[in-house]
Amino acid sequence: MDFDNERLRQMIQHYSDFAAPTLPMSCSIDKLINFDLCKTLSSTLIDQCTTWKTEKATSCLHNLLPNAPGLYMFVWSPLVQLKFEDNIERTKVILYVGKAEKSLSSRYNQEYKKYFNDKFELLWDDNPDNRRDKLNKYMQLRPMFYWYTVVKDVKAIEYLESRLIDLLSPPLNSQCPKVRLKPPVPAF
Repeated sequence: MDFDNERLRQMIQHYSDFAAPTLPMSCSIDKLINFDLCKTLSSTLIDQCTTWKTEKATSCLHNLLPNAPGLYMFVWSPLVQLKFEDNIERTKVILYVGKAEKSLSSRYNQEYKKYFNDKFELLWDDNPDNRRDKLNKYMQLRPMFYWYTVVKDVKAIEYLESRLIDLLSPPLNSQCPKVRLKPPVPAF
């Protein structure tokens, strides 16, 4: 295993008598099993995006990221390993999906680097109810990875981000499907 943090071990020991932190999650199974929807989104992602890359999320990661528009995901990889015939893999949980309309590097620097501060005690805080507090709490999970891709057509970024959030239902995204209200119609 490539992750070792003595401070996190100490926090786990310190909070061992407390209720375990939870990560509320839900999944839109109907969308994930919809072959046509998944095939269309996958095809669009392949056409519109460069190859996805992954980096360990740290406070200085922005220095390695491109100054280009793109999509990104924060992905937690719990330490449980599973042995397959050809390799050993760990499970992965997509926590957050986002977009950078101008620069992946700038977006990370301005918005996310502050959350990688090793304040592991935040994991035992009450369930947060706003975006900032959710990110502050759950970005303490380790190891955390940053998956990203450059999007070739900037006009496609918002659509792709929205579709990924809708499909994957990442627990730290608070966006809900947009509802369009029609004007009232007289009953008689």
